[in-house]
Amino acid sequence: MTQTIHLGKRNITIHHFTGKVASSSKNMETKVHGGGGGGYSYQGTGGSAPVRISSTTVIHDQLFLIDKTGTEKALQLKDFDLACRESNIVSAVWGIVEGDNSGPYFAILNHTTHTEFVKDKKIRELVIASIAPFKIKSVAIGCAGFLAIIVLLGLIWWPLSIAFIVYCIYYEFAVVR
Repeated sequence: MTQTIHLGKRNITIHHFTGKVASSSKNMETKVHGGGGGGYSYQGTGGSAPVRISSTTVIHDQLFLIDKTGTEKALQLKDFDLACRESNIVSAVWGIVEGDNSGPYFAILNHTTHTEFVKDKKIRELVIASIAPFKIKSVAIGCAGFLAIIVLLGLIWWPLSIAFIVYCIYYEFAVVR
C-alpha cells in the first residue's frame, strides 16, 4: 500500500507492508574508537597524553514478513532494536523521495505486542530531502564560488571571508536541517 505526499518541490511516497513474522534475527556491531597517547621524555622527565577510548554499538534486525496473499518481504533494519518473534504481526513503514530508488524505514509497528518503533531522524531526513535539496547544494556552491573568487582575484579580506564561511556553516547545519 502506498500514499503520496507533496512537500516543497518533490513528492514523498509512503509505503506500508504488514505481515506475519516468518523469521527474525538480531546482530550487534560494535565499533571501537581510540586516540591520544604518546608523549616525550628528556633527561629523566617528560609527559604523556591521555588515551581516549570509546565504543558505539549498532543493532541490526532482520525480519522476513509474509502478508495475507503470500507475498514475502525481507527487512534489513539498523538501530531499531525490535522486540518481535515468529508469528507476530508487524507493519513496516518507509518513504521514498521522488527521483530516488529507495528510502529509509522510519516506523515498525508490532501489532501483536502493541509496540511502536519510530525513527524521528529518518522522518526529518525525508522531509528535508523533499523541501531543501537545492538549497543545500546552492549554499555549498555559493560558498565554494565565493572562496574561489577571493583566491583568484587575490582579494583576501579575512573578516568578510570568515563571516561568510560561518554563515554557510550555520545555514547548512542549523537552518536547513
